[in-house]
Amino acid sequence: MIDFQDAFKLVQSESTRLSPIKVPVTDAMDRVLAEDILSPMNLPPFSKAIVDGFAIDSEDARDKKAVHEIIGRVTAGSFPTEKLERGQSMEIEAEASIPRGSDVVVPLDAVRLVMNGSRVGILKKVKKGENVVFAGEKLREGEKILSADAYVTAADICLLAMVGVADVKIYPPPHAAVLSLGDELIAVGQKVKRGQVWDANGLSLSALLFQLGAQPEYLGAVGFDKKAIGDALAKAVGCQVVLMTGTLQMNRRQILMEVLREMGVKVIFNRVAVQPGGHLIFAKHDRTLFFILPDDPFSVFVIFETIILPALRKMMGYQSLYRKQFDAILESKIRKSIDYHLFQPAIVYLDKNRLYARRCMNLGKGDIFRFAKCNALMSLDKNIKSVKRGKSVELIIIKDKCDFLKMD
Repeated sequence: MIDFQDAFKLVQSESTRLSPIKVPVTDAMDRVLAEDILSPMNLPPFSKAIVDGFAIDSEDARDKKAVHEIIGRVTAGSFPTEKLERGQSMEIEAEASIPRGSDVVVPLDAVRLVMNGSRVGILKKVKKGENVVFAGEKLREGEKILSADAYVTAADICLLAMVGVADVKIYPPPHAAVLSLGDELIAVGQKVKRGQVWDANGLSLSALLFQLGAQPEYLGAVGFDKKAIGDALAKAVGCQVVLMTGTLQMNRRQILMEVLREMGVKVIFNRVAVQPGGHLIFAKHDRTLFFILPDDPFSVFVIFETIILPALRKMMGYQSLYRKQFDAILESKIRKSIDYHLFQPAIVYLDKNRLYARRCMNLGKGDIFRFAKCNALMSLDKNIKSVKRGKSVELIIIKDKCDFLKMD
């Protein structure tokens, strides 16, 4: 048995970033860039109006008594070929390219039309560049717009599209196989017989992988038979990660270890000083990571959030290994009865602009009902014996969409 921190470090040391791939920019959402992105053009690419009005030369606008000949109209999406001479103007739409010879756009509420609308007078003082965005004012060609290791957001995709970037390199999500072990397990949707249960862990692990953006391949459930397990794992060829879950009692554990050994899989550790989930087995074959978890749904979720998720996020290029981490004020005293690292489910809430943590009491094996209402895990090191009420406690947030609402 090894300490939790040692187990965490071993898993991290065996987890490496996946090779970058090029994808359409629309597929880069929530991914991590594997390259710097330089703008291939000026932004905007041409000088343009930002309001509807009249384009003129700012020197002409100094004389408030002057009226300017209207020689045409520029609409958004068109490009004017005419050049304005002194005393001339052009009506222009917002976002349209300003004509040569102009450097200001006078808005409609600051002009008056005269001589049957053929000329325009300026009603207020304007200065050069007013209501105009000049070419390259926002971004210069060759300027870095996004850095490698950046997390791509919808706003980033908008920026990339504005400068015409169609493809980018990202760190891809891992391809992960999910296999459940147990003679009592059947697929959800099948009619259950006495002594059988539906494979909830397989579906929940697949859902957790999907939520992360990984590519889960659910292999179903098989009994503790060497050939059946070997045949199922043969379908996981090419996967970077294999997740298995099942009752790991001694005889079943021995069967599984024999299968792994015959496949050439190297077991790195097979027990961790952590609660829950201490029966975790971690192994590796070539570049494929194997995580074998106990059958308790509570343990499955905790081990996924605290060990597996950080490994997957590292493979995908994330800088932060957990979803989010906070400190919060403990609502009531907590004691530990074991010298293991303890992950205590909790509900984090906001009260008077301060975060508080309320632990979920008496959460036993398989008690997924109350765990589903929790939004965090208290992380208590093996050396911590107790934490007093009102003291700060370290938390790992386990829900991506988490609102810290005030509790009654």
